[in-house]
Amino acid sequence: HFAPVFARFVRITALRSRDRYHWWSIAEVRTNRDWEAEREEEDQLTAREIRRVNAQGITNAAAVGDGRGFTRATTNTANYAGSWIEVDLGAAVTVSRVVQIHHPDERDYPGRYRIEVSFEGSRWRPVFQGQGSRGRSVADFSQVRARFLRITGVSNHDLQHWWSIYRLKIRGQ
Repeated sequence: HFAPVFARFVRITALRSRDRYHWWSIAEVRTNRDWEAEREEEDQLTAREIRRVNAQGITNAAAVGDGRGFTRATTNTANYAGSWIEVDLGAAVTVSRVVQIHHPDERDYPGRYRIEVSFEGSRWRPVFQGQGSRGRSVADFSQVRARFLRITGVSNHDLQHWWSIYRLKIRGQ
């Protein structure tokens, strides 16, 4: 294990032999990106495209839907209770899951957050409230039809970490 870094290639070098009789063999190499890829498949099941993003108290909000994975929307402060991010899915669809990817700033997750949905973007109906999780916050809820979705930070995680979202994945039909 080592501190997270962005890299395209990884080199593993043996520094010394264990003994004169055993070869060095590697059966498998896994990275945290492999773990993320497994989750990607699960999240991509009928994933909804984000058409437009609006936010209050969060900078670079469009990063949640840019598909790059290395840009982020963030509060730039550890005191973010009341900050929100809102997405337009382009049409009314059935939604049942929202995943916030906080990795590689895995400690930048919300203490508690709320998800609300709307048809027209002005009257909001709460569908989920719960705690954020390190690296990835997953909200599963009963299917609901909506065009707009809003995530609001209800309470801070602590007074050291921001709330950051590298990708936002919304499951729906």
